[in-house]
Amino acid sequence: MQGEEGIAQLCVQRSSENPMQVSSTGNELAIRFKTDGSINGRGFNVSWRAVPGGCGGIFQAPSGEIHSPNYPSPYRSNTDCTWVIQVEKHHRVLLNFTDFDLEPQDSCIL
Repeated sequence: MQGEEGIAQLCVQRSSENPMQVSSTGNELAIRFKTDGSINGRGFNVSWRAVPGGCGGIFQAPSGEIHSPNYPSPYRSNTDCTWVIQVEKHHRVLLNFTDFDLEPQDSCIL
């Protein structure tokens, strides 16, 4: 679930007496249900509700401020946020980073 690599892969049976909670990091979550050609089970039943928090979203304003989750405290591992900033036609978005402190990444190109 969520992202190509996912935040959870559920491959075992779980009874209603032992439920499992999975939380998205942003305001959307994708669920993929994939089976093979062998044994059939009952499937699943899941409920959801919106909870405060998370990160990401769509902003449609001429200016604003966004920050990583828990800022200025450290963010959690495996955080995945996407923000979309939309401004009027014939305008550009200028970002001004006033603080930037991330873990080193071998694949990061400067």
